[in-house]
Amino acid sequence: MAPRKAKAPSGQQLTKAQQAEADLKENFQQFASENFPSFCEAYKKLPPKEACKVYTDILRYITAPVQAQPLDANPVDTEQEEVDKHKARIQAMRDKM
Repeated sequence: MAPRKAKAPSGQQLTKAQQAEADLKENFQQFASENFPSFCEAYKKLPPKEACKVYTDILRYITAPVQAQPLDANPVDTEQEEVDKHKARIQAMRDKM
């Protein structure tokens, strides 16, 4: 399968380096898709400890990273608290008029 010419989000042509990266990504995606059944068979044969490592290693490619929160972060405001904040802002704007 011939690599397709990718375009930048702005519609412009990609640089040679960007095109090479896009082609490489497409080739790896095709490789992964074609070899997924054999990967699953090999995965089933792994000892539990190794299977867990492979599983967690793969997760970082298919899930968004978890972002750390500082320990002193405020808890998420409840819906009513959000409504009250907006009401207070609206009232403050009206008072300035």
